[in-house]
Amino acid sequence: ILGCETLAVSVLPNKYILKGEQGIRDFAVLLNDLGLRMKKDGIQLLYHHHHMEFAKYRDKTGLDILMSETNPDYVNLEMDVYWTQKGGKNPLDVIDQYNSRIKVIHLRDYKVTLKVLRGDYVSDNCSLGKGNLNIDGIVKKAMDYAVPFIAFEENTKTPFESIKDSFEYLSTLGYSNLCNKV
Repeated sequence: ILGCETLAVSVLPNKYILKGEQGIRDFAVLLNDLGLRMKKDGIQLLYHHHHMEFAKYRDKTGLDILMSETNPDYVNLEMDVYWTQKGGKNPLDVIDQYNSRIKVIHLRDYKVTLKVLRGDYVSDNCSLGKGNLNIDGIVKKAMDYAVPFIAFEENTKTPFESIKDSFEYLSTLGYSNLCNKV
């Protein structure tokens, strides 16, 4: 009805997370089935990961298992750089690893700040360029690998200001031509 060519499954359901490695394998079967049905309708199925897919199961992460157990003809990846970092991986390395399967880079910055009352460091969302991620390197890699889409969201207390700040930051990096496509 909407003419969408891409659909993303946005989270690994808890019932599969709780089953550990076998749950991820079981979920991969469902993704393959859904991806095949979507492909028949001309829709590309993507999986949007979070940090829990970077938990280790022997020598592989959950995302490694999910990607190895799904057929790239049916299931590909919407890579979220914020959740990749929160999961303990360098987004640039993960882009290199899964470059042929990444169809969308979900761009958000990641900052680490000290919460004095908690006596701990916490991670949080922020406008692009105000965090710890190498946004320029991520965009360059996405372009080098011809990732079809770069999308970003702002999950801050001031989302409209953050969107403006992020567009301005991307423009200072020379990506104003990308911003015009939004």
